[in-house]
Amino acid sequence: MQFYISWSHSDPIYSDYFDKCNMLVSPTGVNGFFNFGKWVNQPKNIIIDSGAYSYLNSGGKPAIQKDVFCKQIRIAEGLKSKALICHLDHPINPKNNDQTSAFHAVERTLGNAYEFMNLYKTSKIYQSHRIEPMATIQGIDYESITFCANELKRIGYNNFGLGSLAPLYNPSEILKRIHYASDIVGAENLHVFGISRIDLAKELFLLKVRSIDSTRPMKAAVHNTVFYSSPFRSYSISEAHKGRYKKLYKTLDCHCPICKTNAQQILKVGSNKYTKARAVHNYYHLSEQLKIVKTSLNRLKCPKV
Repeated sequence: MQFYISWSHSDPIYSDYFDKCNMLVSPTGVNGFFNFGKWVNQPKNIIIDSGAYSYLNSGGKPAIQKDVFCKQIRIAEGLKSKALICHLDHPINPKNNDQTSAFHAVERTLGNAYEFMNLYKTSKIYQSHRIEPMATIQGIDYESITFCANELKRIGYNNFGLGSLAPLYNPSEILKRIHYASDIVGAENLHVFGISRIDLAKELFLLKVRSIDSTRPMKAAVHNTVFYSSPFRSYSISEAHKGRYKKLYKTLDCHCPICKTNAQQILKVGSNKYTKARAVHNYYHLSEQLKIVKTSLNRLKCPKV
């Protein structure tokens, strides 16, 4: 299972620190002039989502599929890595369990998926083997999720993501929806948006889900929190006035790129430089913990000789 770090213009360029970094980028998270061709060190794999959740909560005019597609193409200019580009979907509020509104969201998602596929097939990137379309499955229950997934398959998509999970806080409900989608499209073809909890990651490794993504390293850094792996734990830095975790007054043993050069950076506040340093540190430890989970599960599967 691959891990993608969600990136915006205020974040550190993780691929400058980690050569095997996978990255998810949204049109709403970068300025109108951004493209990957400007980067010396590009991520190994990239997902360019539609920014649907941001559009839905902006209160402005509804996003238009063609406009979003044009922004995604601009972002992909100069791209040397493999990339998946998502159509504009319609996220579902996790507090809304009404089937009628859920199917309306699915219908909007499918309408955009049809339009996106037509735009993709008539664009200059269609002949590229590096850039492929990715469908986003929406739904709140078995009926809506399986209907959406089946329709997206009929349109011709081979890569899929499952949306509207990040705001959910019920692990069993999250796993149930992932199972519904993977039964239709295959777990090996499924990306799960916005999930990086270690307990859920174990289940997704076992299910053989293709990939996951998260904004967690940067969000934690902004809130003056640092991660450490093996075992995975979180600390609030000592200079922070408030914090939900045990205070950390000195750095622990760490081999991340930041701590190798100046570990004290992750304990400082008052500058975006320090926030970015914490984000790089946090990315390293979240990635390391996911590797540890994968290794431990593989050992359990191997029979003793």
